Amino acid sequence: MDRPKPPKPEKIRQMTAGHSFGWVDHRIKWFWEDMSREEILLYFFLITVSNEQGCSWWSSRKITKILKIGPAYLQRAREMLEKRNLIAVRKDEMSQRTIYQLLPLPIEENVRIEIPMKLNNRDEPLPEKHLVSKEQQKINLENIQKLRNILEKQ
Repeated sequence: MDRPKPPKPEKIRQMTAGHSFGWVDHRIKWFWEDMSREEILLYFFLITVSNEQGCSWWSSRKITKILKIGPAYLQRAREMLEKRNLIAVRKDEMSQRTIYQLLPLPIEENVRIEIPMKLNNRDEPLPEKHLVSKEQQKINLENIQKLRNILEKQ
């Protein structure tokens, strides 16, 4: 299939030097399913406002106002993004502001890993067609261990 033509080819967006860091590594989509709405909001906000080193130091008050989330949701999203190794956070002693840094995605390039599909997030029985065989369970556990090993190297 050919690439679709943009609706307004005369208005194709260009990256201008020195004006933006905001690019998105498309592999982030591998994390979406397990991320909360607030995590996704914060991550994309940080991509938008970060400098060329991937750093940002917006105040928590301003971030919560722009994202329209409460401070507890911001704190939880920050903690989860840190736990997923998507961002690093440090408190600046002088300004008392939180310094955010976007990190490279914790997945090595050119390494294919099957990410196990999350089948059911409720406590209800799975439909028969979604039951996983013993062999597939073993493969899933091996893939989870591979992911853990990669994350530990970071």
